[in-house]
Amino acid sequence: MKSHTGLGQRKTRIWIEWLDELIIHGSPEKVADEILKFRERVGDFGTLLYAGKDWRDPKLAKRSMTLLAEKVLPKVNAATKMTARKP
Repeated sequence: MKSHTGLGQRKTRIWIEWLDELIIHGSPEKVADEILKFRERVGDFGTLLYAGKDWRDPKLAKRSMTLLAEKVLPKVNAATKMTARKP
């Protein structure tokens, strides 16, 4: 009888690789670049979900949201305004 362990491990590896592409994290510059790269791949999209998991430290959580608002989104907005499709 054949073992299906290899198939399960391969599916797990593919799932992890897929998640790694969808979860964007890092410095403000890296996050902005990854969002823009994702947009190039999938096209325009209207909503970006922020899922912060750092609420044990409220200062860290606030800092993360501040960086998103002050560093990441201005760079993304500036880049997308230049390339946005007109209706």
